[in-house]
Amino acid sequence: RFLLEKAWNADPSFFPAVLDLIYVYAKIGEGDKISAILKKTPSLTRHPEVLFSLAVLSYDKKDYKKAYAALRMLLVAQPEHAHANALMGALLFRCKRFSEAKPYL
Repeated sequence: RFLLEKAWNADPSFFPAVLDLIYVYAKIGEGDKISAILKKTPSLTRHPEVLFSLAVLSYDKKDYKKAYAALRMLLVAQPEHAHANALMGALLFRCKRFSEAKPYL
């Protein structure tokens, strides 16, 4: 993890290291760090695995606004993404139950 962070800080455009770092962050539940990487490297939003990892982590942490935003970006780029469609369905189902998520739909 630490070597990947150093590699990303040295060259944020080196995508293999960045994608590996995002994978590590997803595995340990560091969604905020994934968001920080996306803010510093906006071209990563083209990679569906990055957006899906962020959406899953956000959904698990009940941050439905962030999960919805990541899923929308992913589904605009790849509307046939099966896992993203399934998670969006679960999110919409949840939003009917949790009033704090309703305004974001």
